[in-house]
Amino acid sequence: MPGRLALLLAGLLWTATAASGGPVLYLRPAAVLPAGEFTLAAIAEVRGAEAQEAAGLLAMPLGTAPARPAFLPPLEVRRRLERSWSGRADLVGAGVALLPEGAVPERQLARAVELLAALGRVGAGEGWLEVELLSPLPESPGEVVIPAGLAGRPPSGRVQIALGEASVLVFVHPYAAVARAARDLARGQLLDPGDVEFAEQDLSELRSGYLTASGLQGSFRLLYPVQRGAVLEPSRLARNLLVKAGERVVVLFVRPGLSVTLTGKALGSGGPGETVEVSLRDPTRRFRGRVTEAGEVVVEQL
Repeated sequence: MPGRLALLLAGLLWTATAASGGPVLYLRPAAVLPAGEFTLAAIAEVRGAEAQEAAGLLAMPLGTAPARPAFLPPLEVRRRLERSWSGRADLVGAGVALLPEGAVPERQLARAVELLAALGRVGAGEGWLEVELLSPLPESPGEVVIPAGLAGRPPSGRVQIALGEASVLVFVHPYAAVARAARDLARGQLLDPGDVEFAEQDLSELRSGYLTASGLQGSFRLLYPVQRGAVLEPSRLARNLLVKAGERVVVLFVRPGLSVTLTGKALGSGGPGETVEVSLRDPTRRFRGRVTEAGEVVVEQL
């Protein structure tokens, strides 16, 4: 049933996208790559596009083939594609296992793909994974069982994984674009977009916390000074919250030619430019508004 459902969803997506004229990228579950640069053609098929557009997409470079078995989630495929292409496309697939030529014996390729896909599902999100095989893969089929302790976070370092009746020891290298200070930052300073640069990093080499782009959404203040080039650790930052859940807040209802100011209650916390929910006298009726630099909430749509 899950397979039939996936086919049905893929068909619906194909029909809807074809009608709107947009391309659909069908990711292959695995690709064996020679050394050097690889393109989208190695990992995907393009449908729903004119021949010239499809050829251009398939020729898009996606980076250097990894030296170790790796897994690219769909978000990472999209991120790499957007380096060279500003168009819009839909992706179908759960990610791609990348296998360097000669890295895994042919009789073990299926087991390697299953292992990489299982690790990729655990670490789904920003970034991608490379995996060192520290012990041989079994050739017989068997379910991949990821240790329960890895749930909810990218796998990293040495991991013993059950594969049917056997097990395999691996070393996982998760890669992601990590936030670093673009200049020397002072204690108490509000973090500006120009203060941050992102560099791809092997997370298994980091001994402390880190932040990716998704973790830096909102306004932050420095709790400690940070030198240029240093990783921005969560412990050195605090959210710059001008509105806090449960506290009273000034709410401005704005319409063309009309502005009404009332006192309400914040139902969420946020910094400048962020969106929070507020209520007035009737707590069951909620409004969404934008937090201003003055700590007020502006509601423009009821």
